[in-house]
Amino acid sequence: MEQSIRVAPFLPTRFSVDLVTVEFPIASWPMNVVPPTCDGSPLQYDIFHLYLPENDISQETLFKNIRLMSDWKSIQTYGKQVNYFGAPVNQIEFANYVGTGRIISVVVRGLTSSAAYVPTTSYGCTVSSAEEPCELLSSVLEKVFGACLFFIGLFMIAFGHRFFKIQIFLVGFCISMIISFILLFYFSQPSKLDATLIVFGVGVGGGLLLLGIWAWWGVPVLPVFLGCLILGFLVASIIAYSPLVDLSILKDNVTFWLAFLCFVLIGPLFLVSFPFYASLGISTVMGSYFVLFTLDQYVGSNLQYIVINILRRAVNSDFRVAIVDPPFQYRDLVLVIVWALLIFGGIFFQLWRERGRIRPPFPSPPTWPVWLRIPRIRPVDVLDENTPLIS
Repeated sequence: MEQSIRVAPFLPTRFSVDLVTVEFPIASWPMNVVPPTCDGSPLQYDIFHLYLPENDISQETLFKNIRLMSDWKSIQTYGKQVNYFGAPVNQIEFANYVGTGRIISVVVRGLTSSAAYVPTTSYGCTVSSAEEPCELLSSVLEKVFGACLFFIGLFMIAFGHRFFKIQIFLVGFCISMIISFILLFYFSQPSKLDATLIVFGVGVGGGLLLLGIWAWWGVPVLPVFLGCLILGFLVASIIAYSPLVDLSILKDNVTFWLAFLCFVLIGPLFLVSFPFYASLGISTVMGSYFVLFTLDQYVGSNLQYIVINILRRAVNSDFRVAIVDPPFQYRDLVLVIVWALLIFGGIFFQLWRERGRIRPPFPSPPTWPVWLRIPRIRPVDVLDENTPLIS
């Protein structure tokens, strides 16, 4: 006869697209020992985790690192302690970084001794074999979209300001995609293919709409302002990708989104007064992130989650209390250096291309909307200097 263990030292683990959830049973006070306080046993739970090398799902690496998290002394040496502010206390939520394994351990501490639960591990996905690691972009359509982003990003880095109309379209495309993604997943749960097609279609429509607004009014202020919002959005997302977001004060949605909005507005406040340089920054930063997002898929790093984590926070209410603490390993460091080189290299290259050119900083809009708004007035009589004022 078999019976389940009432208080087991194991950590049941499950995962979803956004979260990795770990549960642990509440530890019990030793038998025949009276708790020193009337409120119960003074037990504290410390949470540790250790990331495995990115894009490495081999069993050798897994068991090598499990041994490092096998007892509470080695856990404190090799693991990183994190704080969890959610409820209940024995259910921990982690942000899911698909394909990057992590070992999670819980240490319970009493007044005079400590003990560790059996560590658990998760890759945030179903691992079939070491030759087929998990991928965020798995379908053919998503991979084609990622490849297009790569070449569009390179084009924007080198020629973004010169081809201002393409920049306007991409600004409207990105803003429309972000808004439609948040609204779509907040109010419904569509399939992955349906969501991709809907968000892409709305993005194309938003890009054409912004391009039409510029063509109608002929003023580049609105596209530049919206582009600066994208720069601010990236800056705020980078800050939210840091361990600062795991502070208890930022687990409150009102505080988090107010702070996020303040950083988003940094871009327009500092750059909208310099539209030419703002346009250069928009094209290079946006284009370089397109390249970075695509390279991230093939290199196996996690910088793509700079924006993905913000979208998760917007559509998933449980992500508010999740431990974000992203991995930052040598692949991420290399991509950060590449990202910085692309940004500064693109800005200097476009400044070099624009030097000495005597022309307006922004192209003129097409003339066809003027014909629609103001019909041409053809004079009946030809007037010259000999025509009397009063006839």
